[in-house]
Parts: sequence; C-alpha cells; structure tokens
Amino acid sequence: MAETKKKGRVKRYFRELVSEFKKLEWPTKSKVLNNPIVVLVMMLFVTAFVWVLDLGFSKFLEFILGLAK
Repeated sequence: MAETKKKGRVKRYFRELVSEFKKLEWPTKSKVLNNPIVVLVMMLFVTAFVWVLDLGFSKFLEFILGLAK
C-alpha cells in the first residue's frame, strides 16, 4: 500500500514538473544579449559612485586630521 502511494507521488511530482516547465517564458535572443550590457553599465555606474564617495570621505578625513595637527 505504501509503495503504491510513493509511486503515485513521484508520478504526480514529475507530471507537475513538466506542467510548470511548459509555463516558462524563455528569454528571446535580444534579451539574452541585452541583459549583460545593462548589468555592466549599472556595475560601472555603481563603481564610479562608490569611488566618488570614497574619494570624498578620504579628503574629508585628511582635512579633519590635518586640522588636528
């Protein structure tokens, strides 16, 4: 009895798995080529932003520590 229930669960699992895979919307070729470009541009933007913040904080600390001398 338990063996039959297990087989039924496994069959149902794979049937539902196939059903879910059919619902997937696969990306188009243009999306696949466009997304890495967007990621790289955003990465460059965030890198530049962090660099400017780092530069500003380091100049601010140099100014504060320079006044302490």
